[in-house]
Amino acid sequence: MAPVQVPDAADVRNILLFGLPQTILAYIALTIAAPNGARSGAQLVILLVSASLAAYGVWLGIGLLRRRIRSGVLIAAVVLALLALVRLALSLVGADAHLMSASG
Repeated sequence: MAPVQVPDAADVRNILLFGLPQTILAYIALTIAAPNGARSGAQLVILLVSASLAAYGVWLGIGLLRRRIRSGVLIAAVVLALLALVRLALSLVGADAHLMSASG
């Protein structure tokens, strides 16, 4: 069995940047895009892109963890990216439901 390794700081930084800050930027963009609260196609695209980036961050983190590269900061980064992905997914479901009810 291979020994546990310390992650590269750049890898952890990438995972962090795909997680929480990406989610915050998405919500800022969504707030600017629709001041009246109505959801549009542009907002759906912003949510999809943000969720994709958060999923990529989770995928990178899990890849590092599977290679036995571990640290507390790496685990925290993966958990934050996963929480951001869940929140964005919930927003997508809400946006999808809102778009469906508006069109139907």
